[in-house]
Amino acid sequence: MYILNPLGNPDALWQHAVMIVVSAMLGFMIGYVTCKRAANKLEMKLAKLDSELQSCNLRRAQKNQNVPFTKNEPISKI
Repeated sequence: MYILNPLGNPDALWQHAVMIVVSAMLGFMIGYVTCKRAANKLEMKLAKLDSELQSCNLRRAQKNQNVPFTKNEPISKI
């Protein structure tokens, strides 16, 4: 299987500490890159939804602007 004391030192605590630190750093880097990609995709999706919402609100405002207000307007003008 794996050799946990490759240099044959009687006290290989520092070797284990280095292996743990290196594996933690590699795991963090891999996780950071993966999550950064997912975050970028979600930000692009959010920007698209925001622009769609703004265009919908603009169309809605334009549509509501064209409807006459019947209480103040005489029926002949409608």
